[in-house]
Amino acid sequence: AAIEVLSLQDLRQLPFEQVERLVRLSWWQAAVAVVTKSHEARMDFTAPVRRAVQDVKKEADVLLKWLDPRFANPETTPMAMRWAQNTTAVMVAARFAPKWEAPGANLGVFSTEKGRGHVDPQKTAERIKSMLRVSISARHIEAEITADSANV
Repeated sequence: AAIEVLSLQDLRQLPFEQVERLVRLSWWQAAVAVVTKSHEARMDFTAPVRRAVQDVKKEADVLLKWLDPRFANPETTPMAMRWAQNTTAVMVAARFAPKWEAPGANLGVFSTEKGRGHVDPQKTAERIKSMLRVSISARHIEAEITADSANV
């Protein structure tokens, strides 16, 4: 009701962030009222509304993914491993595949620094360090990596 009595001058002073907030809070009737009234005031709220709608859609899509039990509780991916040791260190090489020779997945952090797309080895190493947990005992080596696959 407050939006309907809003003057065109007041509407022109409405910050874009407030329009985005209406969408993010799912106040659809208020958002529609502001957008409809913005046409009279010759205001363009396209950018903030589209940005907020895109964010809400992403969050809704993630929620829908969590409904799938396979997404919520993914199967363990087998990991083939080779290792070597000397007197001061143990080196471990791992692949996300059932066997070392089998095709598997690689983990890489893609970067476009300096205008060229490439896998950044330093960022990849940092990312793996943050996700990897290794437990080594006299009879057992256990490695676990927890990651979301995404195109970010």
